Amino acid sequence: MSTEDLQKAFQLSAELLQNQSYHDLTQNLISFLRSIEGVDEVSAYEIFSATPAAGTGGENQRDTLVRRFPLISNDDFDNQNADVLRKLVAESQGGVGYWVGSVAPVIYYDVAGAMEPRRIVLIKGAVSAHDFEVIRGLFGVYSNQVALLDARERDPLTRLLNRDSMDRVLEQVVDFYHLKQPEKETQSSWLALLDIDHASFSHDDDGEETLLHVSALLKKGFRSSDLLFRFDGEEFVVIVNQTDKDGVETSLERFRKDVASHPFPAGKINVSIGFTRVDPDYSAPLLIESADQALYQAKTGASNAIVYNDALRHKQSPMDDVECY
Repeated sequence: MSTEDLQKAFQLSAELLQNQSYHDLTQNLISFLRSIEGVDEVSAYEIFSATPAAGTGGENQRDTLVRRFPLISNDDFDNQNADVLRKLVAESQGGVGYWVGSVAPVIYYDVAGAMEPRRIVLIKGAVSAHDFEVIRGLFGVYSNQVALLDARERDPLTRLLNRDSMDRVLEQVVDFYHLKQPEKETQSSWLALLDIDHASFSHDDDGEETLLHVSALLKKGFRSSDLLFRFDGEEFVVIVNQTDKDGVETSLERFRKDVASHPFPAGKINVSIGFTRVDPDYSAPLLIESADQALYQAKTGASNAIVYNDALRHKQSPMDDVECY
């Protein structure tokens, strides 16, 4: 590696320490890794372990849930790294190294440990020994920053992104649609607020267990391109991307039924849901208010219901145009 490249690596280490979000941190790391001579592809993933299904008989039997970074709109992508990921999740103890179980060697970053989600970065290509040492050195900086940013961005119980992260991400989604107006409704994003009905247990053991089960159902029930947050108390937020109104209704209704049929430790649980379309002509706080008013309508009705607030689209007062399901 040349002196110039070495200086770039030191500069990147300093820049990684300055990143204020996991998204920016990982995006900058990927950009640098792709610039290294011999690197053909860089892919990053978040790995979640879901709550054991009823009747599995133990903590060791868990579903592995994978989210690709950066988030992609096409959920049916052909993931050629699936076999490598499965083996790394099962066999790797974390760290950085070569994986030689595939057709071509893969360099991996595996940020494993007590925290969730687990992060794995796969680097395909043939790099020099010097470049590999630089890649190895950056892993320590990256993994330490992931831990620090997780403490800031994620809810400590459910490991979902927290309220502060939701505010920032929603603003980014609104800004995206300011720059690129969707040509058709199937390219829209939707903001949904979900609340556990009649919850009065959030601070005891049963309450925490229920929140963990709900968060696991969220991770399993939505696509890798959708964004999940713990909003406040028993409330959660989902930003459903790249679909139309029928698509988001189908996803939310499926989740509502999954919750209603799930064997929670505290007994039967239901959720109410309010949602609205992400309209770039309105600020993030107004979109949250619109979805929250729809949620209020759902909870003051029969509960265990889904309500769509279309008021912003027609520029009416927030509850002038509400549809109930």
